[in-house]
Amino acid sequence: QLFLDQNESCIKDVYFKRSHIPKYERITIYLYDPDIDFSKPPRFIFIPSLRQALGGGVETIVEEMMETFWSHLLRHGYYATKDIKSELSTNLKRYFLSGITTDPNIPLKLNAHFDPIYPLSFYFHGRAGSGKSSFVRMFSPSLNAAIQNHVDPELLVRFVKQNLNKPRTDLYLELELRPESNPNQLETCRLISQRFSGRKGNFRAGSSTPRNSEKRGISGDASVIMLFTSNYALDEECAAALKNLKMFSHLKKVAMSAVSGNDRKDFAAAYMKQCICNTIKQCLFLNVKLSIPFGEGDVRLLVRKLRMLSFYACNLMTRTKSSSGKMCVEVIQNEHSCTVGVGESSIELVFGSFDNLLPKIPTTYDSRAKQAVNTFFEMQGKEYSEFPQIVDYYFAKTLAPAVVVSSNAELISNVVYAIGKCTGVHSIPGINGGEYKMMKSLYDPSDTPNLREDILKKGRGSFCAVELICLSEDAQLCVREIIEVSNAIACLL
Repeated sequence: QLFLDQNESCIKDVYFKRSHIPKYERITIYLYDPDIDFSKPPRFIFIPSLRQALGGGVETIVEEMMETFWSHLLRHGYYATKDIKSELSTNLKRYFLSGITTDPNIPLKLNAHFDPIYPLSFYFHGRAGSGKSSFVRMFSPSLNAAIQNHVDPELLVRFVKQNLNKPRTDLYLELELRPESNPNQLETCRLISQRFSGRKGNFRAGSSTPRNSEKRGISGDASVIMLFTSNYALDEECAAALKNLKMFSHLKKVAMSAVSGNDRKDFAAAYMKQCICNTIKQCLFLNVKLSIPFGEGDVRLLVRKLRMLSFYACNLMTRTKSSSGKMCVEVIQNEHSCTVGVGESSIELVFGSFDNLLPKIPTTYDSRAKQAVNTFFEMQGKEYSEFPQIVDYYFAKTLAPAVVVSSNAELISNVVYAIGKCTGVHSIPGINGGEYKMMKSLYDPSDTPNLREDILKKGRGSFCAVELICLSEDAQLCVREIIEVSNAIACLL
């Protein structure tokens, strides 16, 4: 790389020629020549899995990418059933393979960057609560993790998510068009086909894509992944309107249903084990037994409970030593309480507001949490039973974000001050939720101030304490959405 930088050049291609006689194996590096190629290639990236590709072929990389994708889905709270894996695997493998190489045969030719040419698009449909939005929300970080870990650490795949349950008027607004017609799924698909292809005219069944339309739209860009969600199945006529574009040529329709029955029990045990292993690295021989209500429908409430149970299990495990390395975590819930046991140690939990799990005997584990709690109680002149555990969950990143709701403005200011005094925590006070944007929309200028970017400027993974002043109903709905759509913890003071 130093040679390339000093000579203002860059690598265009690298070829590896295999031979059964080691001395005849060759690696050929082709450099970019501006006199021949008018478009300079991007900076060369050394593929993390290059050695594996040379030894076992690109198929081994694809299989590991698939394994990483499914494990990250589970880590982020989505349990993919065997049916879901079966439906998605073929298209995902083709997408990964097309990004790694244009020719998997010998001699092996690998792309310097992950550069997919296989368009990936899915249409997820099913009843409300079947997990469509949960899956789509976790799809992006899981796919990016698979790509970054194995082939291209500098790439972020771009995503477009469009919910077809929205009225057509809303869709037109998002696409900068203004209709006057009634909601209609076929018209929606025609509109998307029109907009993404760069056409101005209406879609006509059986008509070919206009000449040069790929240069005017984004339909030829395989790095844009389309994920549709709807409560309704996609009619063939609607699918034809979409498949008229290259980016939808492999559109896969996937019927979604809520995780239920034994799958739900398997998910709960696997997810809790994943949460524990993410915190305590040496727990290969961990067994999880759960005697709790698993519920029905949307799994978000179950995920929230499992993350809290994992928090206590991890704290018990750090105090329990096992010479064989084998450990068993058992959770038993009755009507009023819940017991988490690890070996001979156990802790009894009770239910607080918003179904928060709290230790029956108040306990705070994190030193920063203890500092924040003591500072807050001194400022208020009184104690609040649930607050210590909310802060403990916050610093352990068990549930995020942690939301404290109160009609007392001074109390909220004191909370932000107390937590902001802790090491490594950034404070953002006095944000008016009715006037200051939570995040930018498609219509806002790039320099529009917003809370999301304010937080990201503090550094990814940083702790931030934000004071939100929500006087209007719309502003209060923003707080409600924060609590409902994420693994949040909340309490009312």
